[in-house]
Amino acid sequence: MIDSLRVGLLVEPASELPLQPRGLEAVLKRAGAQLRIIDAHPGVHWLDADRLIAQCDVVVARANTREVLGLLGLAEARGLITINRRAAMAAMHNKADMVGKLVAAGIPTPPAFIGLSGTLAHACSEAQAFPVLVRYMFGDAGARACVVWTADEMAASKVPQPWLAQSVAEGAGYVLKLFGIGTEVWSVRNSAPLGDTARGILPPILRLPPQPSTRAQRNLAHRCRDLFGLDTYAITCLETPEGPLVLDIDDITDYAGIEGAAELLASMILRRSGHGRALLRANARFGLGPSA
Repeated sequence: MIDSLRVGLLVEPASELPLQPRGLEAVLKRAGAQLRIIDAHPGVHWLDADRLIAQCDVVVARANTREVLGLLGLAEARGLITINRRAAMAAMHNKADMVGKLVAAGIPTPPAFIGLSGTLAHACSEAQAFPVLVRYMFGDAGARACVVWTADEMAASKVPQPWLAQSVAEGAGYVLKLFGIGTEVWSVRNSAPLGDTARGILPPILRLPPQPSTRAQRNLAHRCRDLFGLDTYAITCLETPEGPLVLDIDDITDYAGIEGAAELLASMILRRSGHGRALLRANARFGLGPSA
């Protein structure tokens, strides 16, 4: 048992419980950790949240909002272990900054445009960039994105502004998502190519069962992980004949359908907290190796 380890799970009301990945809360409790759920919605009084954070040894963020980033910074100011680190999560919050770092690091990503609808429609037309994936520039882009094929469609888009627009070549291949926990990586392919989806709709991702990643996929995932300093991550790619192009990186994901994800993340928390013996016992219980 590791009764001395106190883990705070930093969430917001929109976060679906049980917390991502499915079963993480139950796994940590089975390992003997004390769990505290810290709600980061805007109405929470910071002094109340600080009292909860002060009672933790490790804080695990399971949402990416301004409030979560603020409380994560508070936890780090208190010297607590955090997963992910605030700087890594903040880099994911601004998608324009994220793409800029990918380009500077030489990681393949589609041509990108930043701004408001009128300016972007003209720029994308001049560059012959259509179709483009249009996304809200800040925070999780999942529900705030669509594919547009013309300047008129772009002008009619209801996606909140400002935008990040990325060129997605017509007839391009499948959307590929790489899920990672530390060095472990799994891949999930969409069930249809991007060009087969209805106009204006972002294609679903989690359609085919997760598969072990290839060496090339792991190398790409690890480059993105190391660039941003991420512990948990999901990388959305567009498959092309020249290789995958990175469209987006998220620090929060639910690892749906990935067996053992909750146990791996629990092992990471134990290892980071310095509970070495407890980690070995927990890994033996979970059927994982000592360095999981």
